[in-house]
Amino acid sequence: MSTKKRTFLQQFKSQFSPSGFQFVLLDNQGVIVESCNSLFNLNLYQGLSAFTFIPFLESIEETLVQITTNDAPIYFPRLDIPFFSHSKIYDFTFQRFEPSPEHSFIAWIIRDNTTHYYYLRQIQQERNMVIVQNERSTAGR
Repeated sequence: MSTKKRTFLQQFKSQFSPSGFQFVLLDNQGVIVESCNSLFNLNLYQGLSAFTFIPFLESIEETLVQITTNDAPIYFPRLDIPFFSHSKIYDFTFQRFEPSPEHSFIAWIIRDNTTHYYYLRQIQQERNMVIVQNERSTAGR
């Protein structure tokens, strides 16, 4: 019985429940080493630095290259950005992943939370409407 060796990305991804997530491994220059492509296809960008074509990542490049395995993951919720022609709301998490002493990656976890945030926005709007209606009825007395 042969066992297939898991890639570094598969090793990292196995730590999570992958539904609604995309996992990307970057090297210290931001070069896309591997992606599971579950939300969008990054194959055309493999070998290119994500820091050069994603302005948000460029703005946090210095922080990302300095994170260590001892640091807590860096979390950016509710990023409402057009991303590879997908206008959705994402949560980004970054952490250092070192599957072996000679391999170190910036693990980028992308979660599509569009449905959750749209639902939350709808609930907030309904709550605000109730507050406004209550204020109007109280002011009319």
